[in-house]
Amino acid sequence: MSVRNFWIYFNDCKKNLKSFNFTDDKLFSLSADLALKLVEADLKEKEAMLTREKLKKEMEGLILQSKTQTKQLEFEILKSMVQAESMVRSVGDNACINRANVYVGFLNVVGNASESSAIATHSNNVISEIKKIDDTALTSDYKDIFKAARENFLKEQSKLGKMRECFIIYPRSEIKIREPIELIGFSIYPQNESVFEFKGQTLENSQLLDFSSEEEGEFEIIFKVKNDLEEWIQDKIIIKVTKF
Repeated sequence: MSVRNFWIYFNDCKKNLKSFNFTDDKLFSLSADLALKLVEADLKEKEAMLTREKLKKEMEGLILQSKTQTKQLEFEILKSMVQAESMVRSVGDNACINRANVYVGFLNVVGNASESSAIATHSNNVISEIKKIDDTALTSDYKDIFKAARENFLKEQSKLGKMRECFIIYPRSEIKIREPIELIGFSIYPQNESVFEFKGQTLENSQLLDFSSEEEGEFEIIFKVKNDLEEWIQDKIIIKVTKF
């Protein structure tokens, strides 16, 4: 491709330099030098594009890793909340179970006693001591705490769910008339359907947009992509085009 471009540039340069009346040797030499510089510029542009692609992939990986870690953290928080509430609820449940077991034990003693009259004198005292086992549900005491914890968790979860999953990378927001600018549509769904919308035009399934304008003004550019739920998400920017 570079060799082919060299000869295309060479012929274009020679054609445009003919009007300067150079000798054939000088015309050939200048055309070759200019063509070589243009090829070098192409190679540098391709190198820059590869660097951007590498950065894009690294960013995709970091965001996906961040999302995974965030989800894991959410599940850990939820698990801890459930465990905490279950623990609090079990305090009252265990007290009731203990009281029932003590009653059963006492009834066994009474049932097996040969002299019920001797047991009867102590019954009220034993029952009184059994009733001292507290079966009050502690959940009610911690109700406000758990309610606040749930609300905070859901609020934070909502914020985390709004992390940017789609945006446009652009070097600057102001350019001159006919000046090209390359825009990169970035998302964490690189394989999903995407579209650029600009100046009444649509560019489908491309993450790169070469934008320029023959007229001045402010132009809205939108990059849209479908997430894994088949919902369109988008980012938009304004590019200002000026004469000078």
